[in-house]
Amino acid sequence: MALRGVALARIDPRWWKAPTAPPPTSKHAETAKVSRTIDAVFDVQTEMCTPFLHMPSDFVANPEYWKDECKSVPKQATHIKMTVGDVTDYFKPKAGRSMCDMLVSADQHMWSSDGVAWKAVAMVSASTVGLGGSADGWLNNGANATDKRDTPSFWGVRAGAVQKGGCCHSDYKTVGKAWAKPYEMEYCGVPVALAPICTPLVTVAGSSSADTAFWAQTCKQIPLTTSFIKVAMGSSVDYYRPQPTRHGVTCSQRATITSGARTVLTSPHRSTPCMV
Repeated sequence: MALRGVALARIDPRWWKAPTAPPPTSKHAETAKVSRTIDAVFDVQTEMCTPFLHMPSDFVANPEYWKDECKSVPKQATHIKMTVGDVTDYFKPKAGRSMCDMLVSADQHMWSSDGVAWKAVAMVSASTVGLGGSADGWLNNGANATDKRDTPSFWGVRAGAVQKGGCCHSDYKTVGKAWAKPYEMEYCGVPVALAPICTPLVTVAGSSSADTAFWAQTCKQIPLTTSFIKVAMGSSVDYYRPQPTRHGVTCSQRATITSGARTVLTSPHRSTPCMV
Protein backbone atom coordinates (compact mmCIF):
# COMPACT_ATOMS: atom_id res chain seq x y z
CA MET A 1 0.00 0.00 0.00
CA ALA A 2 1.31 3.42 -0.94
CA LEU A 3 0.72 6.53 1.11
CA ARG A 4 0.94 9.78 -0.77
CA GLY A 5 2.27 12.90 0.92
CA VAL A 6 3.55 11.00 3.98
CA ALA A 7 7.29 10.71 4.70
CA LEU A 8 8.11 7.38 6.30
CA ALA A 9 11.29 6.45 8.12
CA ARG A 10 12.77 3.01 7.57
CA ILE A 11 12.63 0.84 10.73
CA ASP A 12 15.41 -1.58 11.58
CA PRO A 13 13.92 -5.04 11.09
CA ARG A 14 15.58 -6.12 14.37
CA TRP A 15 13.88 -3.35 16.35
CA TRP A 16 12.14 -5.82 18.61
CA LYS A 17 15.53 -7.04 19.94
CA ALA A 18 16.55 -3.61 21.20
CA PRO A 19 16.78 -3.33 25.03
CA THR A 20 13.96 -1.60 26.80
CA ALA A 21 14.83 1.89 27.95
CA PRO A 22 15.14 2.20 31.75
CA PRO A 23 12.33 3.96 33.56
CA PRO A 24 12.89 7.61 34.43
CA THR A 25 15.00 8.02 37.57
CA SER A 26 13.45 9.95 40.41
CA LYS A 27 15.22 12.98 41.86
CA HIS A 28 15.54 11.14 45.20
CA ALA A 29 17.31 8.19 43.56
CA GLU A 30 19.72 10.51 41.73
CA THR A 31 20.53 12.28 45.00
CA ALA A 32 21.19 8.97 46.74
CA LYS A 33 23.49 7.89 43.90
CA VAL A 34 25.50 11.11 44.13
CA SER A 35 25.72 10.72 47.91
CA ARG A 36 27.08 7.18 47.58
CA THR A 37 29.64 8.40 45.05
CA ILE A 38 30.82 11.17 47.38
CA ASP A 39 31.03 8.73 50.30
CA ALA A 40 33.19 6.41 48.20
CA VAL A 41 35.51 9.24 47.21
CA PHE A 42 36.04 10.34 50.79
CA ASP A 43 36.15 6.86 52.36
CA VAL A 44 39.86 7.16 53.14
CA GLN A 45 41.49 5.37 56.06
CA THR A 46 43.51 7.91 58.02
CA GLU A 47 46.72 6.56 59.48
CA MET A 48 46.88 7.40 63.18
CA CYS A 49 50.57 7.49 64.05
CA THR A 50 52.50 9.72 66.45
CA PRO A 51 56.25 10.34 65.97
CA PHE A 52 58.20 9.74 69.17
CA LEU A 53 61.78 8.85 68.22
CA HIS A 54 64.56 9.97 65.91
CA MET A 55 67.39 7.45 65.95
CA PRO A 56 70.75 8.86 64.84
CA SER A 57 73.26 6.82 62.88
CA ASP A 58 75.84 6.76 65.67
CA PHE A 59 73.89 5.33 68.62
CA VAL A 60 73.90 1.68 69.76
CA ALA A 61 70.21 0.82 70.28
CA ASN A 62 70.57 -2.37 72.32
CA PRO A 63 68.00 -4.08 74.61
CA GLU A 64 69.21 -2.03 77.58
CA TYR A 65 68.22 1.11 75.70
CA TRP A 66 64.88 -0.26 74.45
CA LYS A 67 63.96 -1.48 77.92
CA ASP A 68 63.46 2.18 78.85
CA GLU A 69 62.55 3.74 75.50
CA CYS A 70 59.68 1.30 74.93
CA LYS A 71 57.84 3.02 77.78
CA SER A 72 57.35 6.01 75.48
CA VAL A 73 54.83 3.91 73.54
CA PRO A 74 51.30 3.96 75.04
CA LYS A 75 49.97 0.58 76.07
CA GLN A 76 46.98 1.11 73.79
CA ALA A 77 49.17 1.44 70.67
CA THR A 78 48.71 -1.45 68.25
CA HIS A 79 51.87 -1.21 66.14
CA ILE A 80 54.85 0.93 65.26
CA LYS A 81 55.92 2.56 62.01
CA MET A 82 59.62 2.72 61.15
CA THR A 83 60.89 4.97 58.36
CA VAL A 84 64.43 4.65 57.01
CA GLY A 85 64.90 7.12 54.17
CA ASP A 86 62.27 6.19 51.57
CA VAL A 87 61.51 2.83 53.22
CA THR A 88 58.58 2.30 55.57
CA ASP A 89 58.01 -0.84 57.63
CA TYR A 90 55.33 -1.63 60.20
CA PHE A 91 55.80 -3.96 63.15
CA LYS A 92 53.45 -5.27 65.81
CA PRO A 93 53.97 -7.70 68.70
CA LYS A 94 53.00 -11.32 68.37
CA ALA A 95 49.78 -12.35 70.10
CA GLY A 96 50.14 -12.17 73.85
CA ARG A 97 53.27 -9.99 73.69
CA SER A 98 53.64 -6.33 74.64
CA MET A 99 55.33 -3.55 72.72
CA CYS A 100 58.25 -3.71 75.15
CA ASP A 101 58.54 -7.48 74.65
CA MET A 102 58.84 -6.84 70.92
CA LEU A 103 61.31 -3.95 70.98
CA VAL A 104 63.86 -5.69 73.20
CA SER A 105 63.71 -8.93 71.18
CA ALA A 106 64.58 -10.27 67.76
CA ASP A 107 61.72 -12.76 67.41
CA GLN A 108 58.55 -11.30 68.93
CA HIS A 109 57.23 -9.27 66.01
CA MET A 110 55.07 -9.47 62.89
CA TRP A 111 55.66 -7.33 59.80
CA SER A 112 53.54 -5.34 57.36
CA SER A 113 54.30 -3.14 54.37
CA ASP A 114 51.16 -1.04 54.87
CA GLY A 115 50.05 -1.46 58.49
CA VAL A 116 46.99 -3.44 57.38
CA ALA A 117 48.05 -6.86 56.05
CA TRP A 118 50.37 -8.63 58.49
CA LYS A 119 52.80 -11.47 57.89
CA ALA A 120 54.58 -13.83 60.23
CA VAL A 121 58.30 -13.23 59.86
CA ALA A 122 60.93 -15.90 59.24
CA MET A 123 62.96 -15.21 62.35
CA VAL A 124 66.63 -14.37 62.46
CA SER A 125 69.15 -16.94 63.62
CA ALA A 126 70.95 -16.73 66.94
CA SER A 127 74.03 -15.48 65.12
CA THR A 128 72.22 -12.41 63.73
CA VAL A 129 72.89 -9.26 65.75
CA GLY A 130 69.74 -7.32 64.85
CA LEU A 131 66.47 -6.61 66.66
CA GLY A 132 63.51 -6.71 64.27
CA GLY A 133 63.97 -7.49 60.59
CA SER A 134 63.83 -11.11 59.46
CA ALA A 135 65.99 -13.99 58.35
CA ASP A 136 68.17 -13.18 55.35
CA GLY A 137 66.29 -13.53 52.07
CA TRP A 138 62.80 -13.65 53.58
CA LEU A 139 61.48 -10.69 51.57
CA ASN A 140 62.93 -12.22 48.38
CA ASN A 141 60.73 -15.31 48.85
CA GLY A 142 57.50 -13.64 47.81
CA ALA A 143 56.67 -11.79 51.03
CA ASN A 144 56.38 -8.59 48.98
CA ALA A 145 56.74 -8.67 45.18
CA THR A 146 57.57 -4.95 44.83
CA ASP A 147 60.18 -4.91 47.61
CA LYS A 148 63.65 -5.81 46.39
CA ARG A 149 65.21 -5.85 49.87
CA ASP A 150 66.01 -9.19 51.45
CA THR A 151 64.81 -8.25 54.96
CA PRO A 152 62.65 -5.60 56.63
CA SER A 153 64.45 -2.99 58.72
CA PHE A 154 66.20 -3.71 62.02
CA TRP A 155 65.64 -1.13 64.78
CA GLY A 156 68.57 -2.14 67.03
CA VAL A 157 71.04 -4.80 68.07
CA ARG A 158 71.21 -7.60 70.60
CA ALA A 159 73.16 -7.30 73.83
CA GLY A 160 76.89 -7.18 73.26
CA ALA A 161 76.69 -6.02 69.63
CA VAL A 162 78.24 -2.69 68.64
CA GLN A 163 76.46 -1.87 65.37
CA LYS A 164 74.95 1.61 65.43
CA GLY A 165 71.71 3.13 64.17
CA GLY A 166 69.36 0.93 62.18
CA CYS A 167 69.73 -1.49 59.28
CA CYS A 168 69.59 -2.02 56.35
CA HIS A 169 68.21 -0.04 53.35
CA SER A 170 67.06 3.52 52.73
CA ASP A 171 65.24 2.56 49.51
CA TYR A 172 63.55 -0.54 48.11
CA LYS A 173 66.52 -1.61 45.98
CA THR A 174 69.02 -4.37 46.64
CA VAL A 175 72.13 -2.20 46.98
CA GLY A 176 73.34 -0.21 49.96
CA LYS A 177 72.62 -2.72 52.72
CA ALA A 178 74.39 -1.51 55.87
CA TRP A 179 74.05 -0.49 59.50
CA ALA A 180 74.36 3.13 60.73
CA LYS A 181 71.08 4.16 59.10
CA PRO A 182 69.21 6.96 60.89
CA TYR A 183 65.48 6.38 61.16
CA GLU A 184 62.21 7.73 62.53
CA MET A 185 59.80 5.72 64.65
CA GLU A 186 56.09 6.33 65.35
CA TYR A 187 53.49 4.49 67.41
CA CYS A 188 50.13 3.85 65.77
CA GLY A 189 46.58 2.78 66.49
CA VAL A 190 45.74 5.49 69.02
CA PRO A 191 44.62 9.09 68.45
CA VAL A 192 47.47 11.25 67.19
CA ALA A 193 49.13 13.17 70.03
CA LEU A 194 51.67 15.94 70.28
CA ALA A 195 54.39 13.77 71.81
CA PRO A 196 58.02 14.78 72.37
CA ILE A 197 60.34 13.41 69.71
CA CYS A 198 63.63 12.43 71.27
CA THR A 199 67.04 11.53 69.91
CA PRO A 200 69.30 9.20 71.91
CA LEU A 201 72.48 10.99 72.89
CA VAL A 202 74.57 9.04 75.40
CA THR A 203 74.49 6.10 77.80
CA VAL A 204 76.34 6.62 81.08
CA ALA A 205 77.40 3.52 83.00
CA GLY A 206 77.27 3.52 86.79
CA SER A 207 81.06 3.20 86.91
CA SER A 208 81.60 6.32 84.80
CA SER A 209 82.34 9.77 86.14
CA ALA A 210 79.85 12.04 84.39
CA ASP A 211 81.28 15.22 85.84
CA THR A 212 81.17 18.80 84.61
CA ALA A 213 84.04 18.22 82.19
CA PHE A 214 82.22 15.22 80.66
CA TRP A 215 79.03 17.19 80.10
CA ALA A 216 80.89 20.25 78.84
CA GLN A 217 81.88 18.13 75.83
CA THR A 218 78.78 15.96 75.52
CA CYS A 219 76.36 18.87 75.58
CA LYS A 220 77.88 20.22 72.36
CA GLN A 221 76.02 17.48 70.52
CA ILE A 222 72.64 18.81 71.69
CA PRO A 223 70.99 20.99 69.00
CA LEU A 224 70.27 24.60 69.89
CA THR A 225 66.60 23.99 69.01
CA THR A 226 66.24 21.51 71.86
CA SER A 227 63.65 22.51 74.44
CA PHE A 228 64.33 19.91 77.14
CA ILE A 229 66.17 16.67 77.88
CA LYS A 230 64.92 13.29 79.02
CA VAL A 231 66.84 11.18 81.55
CA ALA A 232 65.91 7.51 81.97
CA MET A 233 67.44 5.79 84.98
CA GLY A 234 66.11 2.27 85.45
CA SER A 235 62.33 2.54 85.63
CA SER A 236 62.46 6.27 86.40
CA VAL A 237 62.13 8.91 83.69
CA ASP A 238 62.68 12.62 84.32
CA TYR A 239 62.64 15.67 82.07
CA TYR A 240 64.79 18.78 82.49
CA ARG A 241 65.06 22.11 80.76
CA PRO A 242 67.31 25.13 81.36
CA GLN A 243 66.16 27.92 83.64
CA PRO A 244 65.61 31.04 81.52
CA THR A 245 67.58 34.20 82.23
CA ARG A 246 66.94 37.70 81.04
CA HIS A 247 69.89 37.33 78.65
CA GLY A 248 68.73 33.96 77.30
CA VAL A 249 70.32 30.58 77.69
CA THR A 250 70.90 27.66 75.36
CA CYS A 251 70.15 24.10 76.37
CA SER A 252 73.75 23.07 75.80
CA GLN A 253 74.95 25.68 78.30
CA ARG A 254 72.82 24.10 81.01
CA ALA A 255 73.24 20.37 80.28
CA THR A 256 74.99 19.31 83.49
CA ILE A 257 73.46 16.16 84.94
CA THR A 258 74.59 13.86 87.76
CA SER A 259 74.90 10.26 86.61
CA GLY A 260 73.17 7.34 88.29
CA ALA A 261 73.46 3.59 88.10
CA ARG A 262 72.72 3.73 84.37
CA THR A 263 71.50 6.80 82.56
CA VAL A 264 70.25 7.22 79.02
CA LEU A 265 70.04 10.85 77.96
CA THR A 266 68.00 11.89 74.98
CA SER A 267 67.40 15.28 73.41
CA PRO A 268 64.25 16.13 71.43
CA HIS A 269 64.81 16.12 67.70
CA ARG A 270 62.02 18.45 66.68
CA SER A 271 61.11 21.13 69.19
CA THR A 272 61.16 24.85 69.80
CA PRO A 273 64.34 26.72 70.82
CA CYS A 274 64.76 27.20 74.54
CA MET A 275 65.66 30.88 74.22
CA VAL A 276 63.53 33.41 76.11
